[in-house]
Amino acid sequence: MIKLVRLFSRLNIGGPSYHVVNLNQGLIEHGYDSNLVVGRTNPWEGNLVSYANEKNVQPYFINEFGATISVYNDFLTFIKLLIYFKKNKPTILHTHTFKAGLLGRIAGKLAGIPVIVHTYHGHLLNNYWSGLKLFILKTIEKNMSLITDVSIGVSAQVSADLVNAGIVLSSKMQTVELGFDFNYLQNEIDAESTLRKKLNIPVEHFVFGSACRLVPIKNMELLINSSIGLLAENEKMHLIIVGEGPGKQKIRSIKEKAEAKFPRLVKQIHLVDWIVPFQRELKDFDLYICSSRNEGTSVSVIEAMISEVAVASTQVGGMPSLLKNGEYGDLYQSENTAELISIIKKHHQLFMTNGLIKEKQKLKLQKISLKIRNQFDVKRLCVEIDIIYKNILLKKGLL
Repeated sequence: MIKLVRLFSRLNIGGPSYHVVNLNQGLIEHGYDSNLVVGRTNPWEGNLVSYANEKNVQPYFINEFGATISVYNDFLTFIKLLIYFKKNKPTILHTHTFKAGLLGRIAGKLAGIPVIVHTYHGHLLNNYWSGLKLFILKTIEKNMSLITDVSIGVSAQVSADLVNAGIVLSSKMQTVELGFDFNYLQNEIDAESTLRKKLNIPVEHFVFGSACRLVPIKNMELLINSSIGLLAENEKMHLIIVGEGPGKQKIRSIKEKAEAKFPRLVKQIHLVDWIVPFQRELKDFDLYICSSRNEGTSVSVIEAMISEVAVASTQVGGMPSLLKNGEYGDLYQSENTAELISIIKKHHQLFMTNGLIKEKQKLKLQKISLKIRNQFDVKRLCVEIDIIYKNILLKKGLL
């Protein structure tokens, strides 16, 4: 049995967490002794440890391993990783996300791990850092790629961006799309949704919104600012934003100012804390919106499509590819309020329409759901990752 360690920053609520748990569990069937090492989540992020336990994945936690930069904690994390790797002697180390990739790959190299793989679930090249910070980031990533056997992008665009930026050689870059346990998802989708009921939203009212970490890169300000005029014009429209994060206070401030101007919006703008599991609530949306400034592949958008909900997204990262350049959902330019307003209006009109047009839209969403299920199945993911591992092992004479 091939010993594998998967290193991930933290099991916070989000797509990458589902991905690493699914991959860790799925590769056991391919003959791997598959182990997951993670850090601790921030209090506001929520966590998916319960999901990991449901999948019989028992993570090894490093308490000092956190999302924020801390010289002391990061050094302790590095030492603990080095000790863990030397003690457990894995044949393969597979890291995910920036800090896990930085600390893990260096510790893995020093510990003599023969095969090192890293997955980019997105990248920090756009709308995160600039100037000197961006230069330092690129320098770090270029040097990390030198000790990495294969780098993986979760979308063709993510992979292309990294190659074009000179960070990863094309010969060492591969694309492997995300994978989901659709049996688990279907059970959640089939479960009774409660969101509209909790918020007292009638079934005949139009609901749009999003669920995400409330951080600047997700740009929820664009969504709420684009919605205020529409909500003020129509009392049967509702915006729901689900999540937690340091940006929540700013969004709440925008909400309160809008309600001071239009008092009725108190009943139409809904800020909701994390809901776990959230997949069952997606049915209560008529339009699910991603407003991110940068996105590898949005898992919540994929889940919305699986749930047969119409979607819209900014035209960033892997989203045009995911939405088949507009065939599977609407795309709009980042920061373009007018485009987003137009999309919301279009879907509201569809929602209000009866007869053949609405039936065609329903059939279209059903077909998209089926295609997405085929494209993002976890079994396909595990087969592709297994092939990558085996090819490296064969080249190094380890298989």
